[in-house]
Order: sequence, then C-alpha cells, then structure tokens
Amino acid sequence: MRQARTSVRRRSPARVAVVLLLATGSSLAILPTAPAGAAAPGCGSSVSSDVVLTKDLRCSGSGLLLQESGLTIIGSGTGTGISTGGPGPETTTIINGVVKNFATGINASYPSNVVTGVTLRGNTVGIDSRNVTVSASTFVANGTAVQQALGGLSVSGSTFKNNGVGLDLLDVEVDLTQNIFVNNGTGVSTDNSGVRISDSSFRGGGVGVLLRNSLGYSVRLDDNTFTDLDIGTIITGATTNAVISENSFRSNGASGLYFPNSVAAANTISGNTFNDNGFAPGAYVDPSGNALSSGLWANKGAQISNSIANANAGHGIEGHGVVDAGGNRARNNLAPPQCIGVVCS
Repeated sequence: MRQARTSVRRRSPARVAVVLLLATGSSLAILPTAPAGAAAPGCGSSVSSDVVLTKDLRCSGSGLLLQESGLTIIGSGTGTGISTGGPGPETTTIINGVVKNFATGINASYPSNVVTGVTLRGNTVGIDSRNVTVSASTFVANGTAVQQALGGLSVSGSTFKNNGVGLDLLDVEVDLTQNIFVNNGTGVSTDNSGVRISDSSFRGGGVGVLLRNSLGYSVRLDDNTFTDLDIGTIITGATTNAVISENSFRSNGASGLYFPNSVAAANTISGNTFNDNGFAPGAYVDPSGNALSSGLWANKGAQISNSIANANAGHGIEGHGVVDAGGNRARNNLAPPQCIGVVCS
C-alpha cells in the first residue's frame, strides 16, 4: 500500500528542505534525496542533510534530530510526533501524511507554522501551537485537536470529528472559515480571544461554539450552521463588539444561541434563523435556573433584528434587557408569547 507523504520545509538562508513520510501508525520514515549509498540513521541520530530510510523508524525514545531545520521528530509512544522550535523568524511547513497516537501530534512553536493536508488521529493533543495556519487537514478522535495560547491561528477547509474539543484557545486571534465540525464534545472553545468563524458547519455532539470573556475583542459569527448539537452557541462572560449574523440554528437540544452577557454592551444579532430548538435542554439553564428551550436567549443590550424563529420548544426569541432593532418574525413556538423583549410579526 502506498504510504502518505509528508513534506516538512523550513525557509532559511540555506533553504534546507527535509522530506518526511509518516506511516499510518505511530512511526515515521524519511525519504529522498540523500546521496546514493548513504547509511540510514537510527533512533536518536542527529541529521544535518536529507536522508533515506528503507523502512519505518520505530523508536521508544527520540527519533531523529534534524539539526539544519531545527525540527525534532519523536517516534512512537507518549512523546511528540513532530516538534518545531528554535530562534529566528523562520516558517516551518508540514504537508500531507498522518500523525497518530502521540501525546502531542505536532508541537508547532516556531514564530510561523503551516500545516496542510495532514491527518491527526488519536493524539491527546493534535496540534499544540503558536501562530499556525492550518488548511485541508483532518482531526479525528483526539482529546483536543488544536490547543493554543497567545498568537494567531487560521484554520480553513478542515474537518474535526469525534474530538473531545476541536479548538481550545486562550488569548488568540483566530480566523476559521469553511470548516466542518462533527460530533465533538465542544467544537470551538475560546477565552479572551478575538474570533471570526464563517461558512462553517457544526453538527452533532455537545456545544458547537463556546466563547468566554471577549471584552474588547472583535467577535464575528457569519453564515454558519449549527444542527443537532446539545446547544448551538454559548457566548458568556463579558463580550463587546460581537456580530452574530446570517447563521442557522436548527434542532439543537437547548437554545440555538444562548447569550447571557454580563455587561450591557453593543452586540449585534441579525439575520439568523432559529428553528426546532429546545426539545432536549438537559442540564442547560438560564441565569434564573430555568431550562433553556427558546430558539434565542439573550440579554444585556444585545441588538436583535431581522431574525426568524419557528417551532421552538420555548419562545422563539427570549430577550432580557435587549434592544429591538426590528424585522423579527416568529411562529409556531410552543411557549407564549412568541417573543419576549422584541416584537415579532
């Protein structure tokens, strides 16, 4: 069976390139362009140029230390699959292949890191990063798919499935676009972060998006779908400058969107749809201890406009201290009146 090829490149004055092949298990191999007849290194070897291995390298400790690229690769077991690090402004790029069954699949600690077309499966942490761009990658059954504190994160065209947490972020500027989240415990969890999530799909599992304490940060959720989750989105703590627009919240057990903001701030909720939510709220309750069941629950100055809420188990829109910006519609919601805090036609 042909194995997946993973390229790891670091841009430096010498333009050193190292090509890696990662097997589907917790092992690795390094491929061409070594001189003909060069001896293959073993576990723990230091390497300063391209090398060729004729079989997978399975190590109980360290794998290969690539001195020229500053990239440490640790073999099978509880260690790290691929680790980038070192001083300087260099960018490390990891392309294609599989990283499986490590404590940390990729430790991306360079000032700039790029991960493209990589599958991370069954790791405790898929990527532990700082300043990373991820695209066209797949994260399956990791404890946490991507973990990051500080820096910037961009993820596009990637799939997160059956992870405990898809993305767990603290003090990060994050941009997520055109991603798919399926049956994760929590899809995206952030604290004190600037967040942009667009054109993405969240379905099945626990919480789609959990945003905490975004006071002073920009938060935007645009054109996403939240379906068949325990709860679609929770925005809690102190949040300002949030724009939640043109999203669809459908068939989520508790509310589609729960926004119990702790400060009276200008946040915008506009052009969203909330249908068939609230029929299995479980342990989710509002600040008064009442089970969540309305399509949208919001408070503390949120401006609500041009949203549609139909056939939810509670009210269509339930607002407490919100601003009615007009154009809201609701029908066939089971709790009268159809809307609280705003007028719905």
